[in-house]
Amino acid sequence: LRAPALTEAHGRRVLAVGALTLASGQAALLASVLIVGTGGTVAALIPGLILVGAGMGLGITPLTTIIMSGMRPEHAGATAGVLSTMQNVGNALGVAVIGVVFFGAAASGLAGAFELSLGVLAVTLLAVAGLTRLLPAKVRS
Repeated sequence: LRAPALTEAHGRRVLAVGALTLASGQAALLASVLIVGTGGTVAALIPGLILVGAGMGLGITPLTTIIMSGMRPEHAGATAGVLSTMQNVGNALGVAVIGVVFFGAAASGLAGAFELSLGVLAVTLLAVAGLTRLLPAKVRS
């Protein structure tokens, strides 16, 4: 709920923090699986899932705000359409790639496949945090 105000105050840094928070959540999930394994309680995943949720909240809304703030009003409709389309394409590609990673490693055990998938997601999110430097530093009114 605070992401829009944070974006106006801090610009693209909110996206970087969101990606790093999301990567931390993936790392926490990975640690839970490594420590507890697949036979443990689901409650061990709660801290990682909270971080994942917070990271998503600090990523999705600020990205839209930053992109839309840089557009002239006459291009707002086209920009919103392209942004929405690209988010859907990105979601589909992300699920497909992680699915390939997971199912490619599933033959050697589901826990190992889950661990590998979480590792790939965490490394990808670290790259995303670095790529936020390519966005405008501040949100334009």
